[in-house]
Amino acid sequence: MIPLHPAALGHMLVIPRRHIPDLWELDLASAAPLTDAVLRLGHAIRRSLGPDGLNVITSAGAAASQTVRHLHVHLVPRWEGDAFGDLWPRPSPPLSPQAVQEAAAAIRSALARHSDDRSP
Repeated sequence: MIPLHPAALGHMLVIPRRHIPDLWELDLASAAPLTDAVLRLGHAIRRSLGPDGLNVITSAGAAASQTVRHLHVHLVPRWEGDAFGDLWPRPSPPLSPQAVQEAAAAIRSALARHSDDRSP
């Protein structure tokens, strides 16, 4: 699907038919066909438009700029020097190595506690 306000030539959306609020609510059964559609559309964009790169974007929650409470994946073709700009801002102030390591340890611990399911 073409978004109402495309960010770039060839910008497309992949939207599940079944209501899923965001990525955190996505189950494995729904993830497989969604991923398949993203891959097929991404390759079609590459073959037809020949971009230099591609951003695949989804947002979960207001802090991540989610404005539509239905999971959707943006495929945004990118060209060197395009008007889209940098996707990743530099942290200010820079993140300390200790904070980065503590966050990684907390994530590993959460994975270990919930390794057999995909729920929060």
